[in-house]
Amino acid sequence: MDWGNPLIYVVGGVAATGGLCKLCLWIGGMNSFRATVGGAIEGIRLDIQEMSRDIKEVLRQLPSSTISGGSPLRLTDLGRAISEDIGARAWAREAAPGMAPKMQDRPPYEIQEQCFEYVQDDARFPEVILRKMRETAYNRGTTLNEVRKVLAVELRDVLLGPSAP
Repeated sequence: MDWGNPLIYVVGGVAATGGLCKLCLWIGGMNSFRATVGGAIEGIRLDIQEMSRDIKEVLRQLPSSTISGGSPLRLTDLGRAISEDIGARAWAREAAPGMAPKMQDRPPYEIQEQCFEYVQDDARFPEVILRKMRETAYNRGTTLNEVRKVLAVELRDVLLGPSAP
């Protein structure tokens, strides 16, 4: 190879430039792919959140052993016993002031819906109540979800005050 020939440097520069262009195109393609996949994953995450809410709503509408249907929902005998076991009314009186400002001027059904959502978050309960909830579900032969329904109805009743059933 004749290194004195300038054509070698031109060909080498063209080859290097072509390789650099291919690398840039590949990086751009990867960034585009990453953005597309990231958007799809975000969409899937949102779909899963929505399905989770829908499943919770379906489960809430299944026949309950702790609350009776009709309007308004009321505690059954088992629901009242669970309420006493865990101190649900006392817990509701403590929790209600934090929710009350957001519930002003809302219709009773919306307040009820918010109460059912509120009791799904374990962070809202002191550990002693969570322990009582689990123990009572076990001892009464029911599910933790049924115990949460009792708490939701008690909270709703406290928030609605004298107009509660």
